Amino acid sequence: MEAHDVLQRMSQLVRERPAITVRELADALGYSQERSVYYWLNKADFRGIRQFRDAVLRGEWGGSAGIRSQAGGYELPLYRMSQLPFDRDQPPPSSRRLVVETPPAPEAFAVEVEGSEYAPVIEPQDQLVIDPASEPRDGDLVLVLLKGSGPAIRRIFGQNPTWLTHPSRPRPFEAYPSRPVILGRISRLVRLF
Repeated sequence: MEAHDVLQRMSQLVRERPAITVRELADALGYSQERSVYYWLNKADFRGIRQFRDAVLRGEWGGSAGIRSQAGGYELPLYRMSQLPFDRDQPPPSSRRLVVETPPAPEAFAVEVEGSEYAPVIEPQDQLVIDPASEPRDGDLVLVLLKGSGPAIRRIFGQNPTWLTHPSRPRPFEAYPSRPVILGRISRLVRLF
């Protein structure tokens, strides 16, 4: 196993449980001794678990380039639907942020809905947290890239073929013999009042 993979998993565990101990990290990673955790931390030039935890929770380490920790929660970059899709390695600049209380997935980002097409399920200016790494299950809302029309929100069913429905008008089904381009599963909806 490579150092990056181990440290990625450790950072995910720290984001899930910020007060996790070295013993708990070792158990979760399948190590019998705590010194295995310290070995990987040392290999990445961390002097100990506190320095690593601080770096992860500040958003400075752990594959969460756009996610930053702050006093009230975790900040995600917030994009407009019209800015999608984008290359994950080269996201467009975003001066807007969405703050969520619980740690999001490392690759997560947020989008703001720009029209009333999905009302009343999703209203204009609702902010959606998108998790590109999460595998969608039947009935989940997803952000997909539709040929000729760009990004859209759909409810997904099945694998082969894949069926998509509009969230507020569930019929007719849109059928795809091969899986459509899924930008991510919608893991949260934030509505501002």
